[in-house]
Amino acid sequence: MYNDRKGDEEREKDSKKKKKETKEEKKKEEEEKKEKKKKKKKKKKKKKKKKKKIKKKKKRKKKKKKKKKKKKKKKKKKKKKKKKKKKRKKKEKKEKEKKERDGN
Repeated sequence: MYNDRKGDEEREKDSKKKKKETKEEKKKEEEEKKEKKKKKKKKKKKKKKKKKKIKKKKKRKKKKKKKKKKKKKKKKKKKKKKKKKKKRKKKEKKEKEKKERDGN
């Protein structure tokens, strides 16, 4: 009978020890899971940031291209205007000369 009680106590101690160990293991696993989740979130955030950066860069490039195109168009327009002015002046000069000749 005494032996039985001793065995019971041992078993109880063992089960308590096991419970404690499993509890600690569970806690450790939970922490690892949390850490993993945190890392994943950080990675996702980093990826998102990178994507945003790339998007911004692309947008900037597009804007630059548009600006360049606009500048080119403006230049072309200016050139055309200059050409027209030159042509007009030439025409006026010719007409003036013709009038002078006809007048004499």
